[in-house]
Amino acid sequence: MRYFFFSIIFYLSFVTSTLALDCRQDLLTENSDGEMLQTLSGDVFEALAGDSIIAFLWLPMTNLLICGPHYFDYKGTTYEIFDITNIDDGEKISALSIISSSTPSQTSGNCYNSSITKPTPFMGNNDEVFVLLDGSVWQIKYEYEYMYEYYPSVVACPNEGYVIVNGTKLNAVVLR
Repeated sequence: MRYFFFSIIFYLSFVTSTLALDCRQDLLTENSDGEMLQTLSGDVFEALAGDSIIAFLWLPMTNLLICGPHYFDYKGTTYEIFDITNIDDGEKISALSIISSSTPSQTSGNCYNSSITKPTPFMGNNDEVFVLLDGSVWQIKYEYEYMYEYYPSVVACPNEGYVIVNGTKLNAVVLR
């Protein structure tokens, strides 16, 4: 009986600490070498330096516990940092929020969701010029991916100088 009582106390302490940290459970849908993680709810996270090695082996459909955000200010910019725990393996990383499901079309770093309309297919190679659905013109820089994607969905981050295509982060600049 005493063990039962202690197990209930332990369970309640875990549940209340989880609720206090504003945590939620989600599933991993895409993992780009542990650097970019996308969840079933549409959130996209960028693992902090060193943590991408831990997240590298996380498989799609892994159960995640996402806690946060913790806010970090650096040179006048506020970043949202989340603690992400792989429930299946017990591994924990910290990651920046790139896209949050609470703001589906706009993100904390002026990133937004769009699609590539031209060229078809999109390759993701150096100096390739492409047009997004909103009419903005971008150019890939220093990347050679050979993606062969037709009208892919992207996360465009003009202020940070990159786009994310199918979980792959590509350096890009806005031409107009």
